[in-house]
Amino acid sequence: MPITKSAEKSLRVSLRRRAENLRMKAHLKEALRKTNRERLSETFSIIDKAVKTHVIHANKAARLKARLSKKFGVAGGPARKKPTSTKRATTTKRKRR
Repeated sequence: MPITKSAEKSLRVSLRRRAENLRMKAHLKEALRKTNRERLSETFSIIDKAVKTHVIHANKAARLKARLSKKFGVAGGPARKKPTSTKRATTTKRKRR
């Protein structure tokens, strides 16, 4: 049990934050389970909100979004451009003496 007033407040705050984090995590898991092609943008929004509130790490969010995009066949990002020329640029080398 907390002894000082500040420790009591810290306990109250941490319990409130823990409850909110667990709610957000449960909401995220439910959204991931129920996601389909039509709900994809809604699920991405929920994932982004979880990152914003530090419930999950940004790399985990990127991994989840990439897997969902792959699963539902959605283009994951900007198309890569092919180089215009396949010929490599040549550089002139100086001869050593």
